[in-house]
Amino acid sequence: MKEKLQSIYRSPVGDPARLARYLVRLLGDERVPKSAKLKLLGSGLYAWIEGDIIADGASRLIPGLGLVDDVILVVHGVKCLIAETEPKVAVELWPGDEASFARTMTAVAKLDDTLFGNVRRAVLDLFNRVTGQKKSTPPVPQLLQKD
Repeated sequence: MKEKLQSIYRSPVGDPARLARYLVRLLGDERVPKSAKLKLLGSGLYAWIEGDIIADGASRLIPGLGLVDDVILVVHGVKCLIAETEPKVAVELWPGDEASFARTMTAVAKLDDTLFGNVRRAVLDLFNRVTGQKKSTPPVPQLLQKD
């Protein structure tokens, strides 16, 4: 059982427990930009409050639907916090080894692009169609690139 739990914990999707501890460390460190901290705190506050773009009550019709916008913004807030921190500080505060850092940061970047990046590209595509501008979607962001 212990080996199975360790294999899940060290999976390609990252280390969720370490990520949680890491976020607490980043939020408490004075070297991390306040603007980056505010983005994460703002996305967390958005997820916590009742008023949403997609109402949490929509989950009665389609289970989980009301959480979609919350998850998208919280994941993006996490990515912004990490990406806007000096790389040296970001690595120093990570509570694990370099391999788990790389694995988790890759998972965060991919998840952010899958969720937030696709929404952003869809909105821009819709805007371009409505305004008649040439179709140009922004490039897929690099690993933890600042927005």
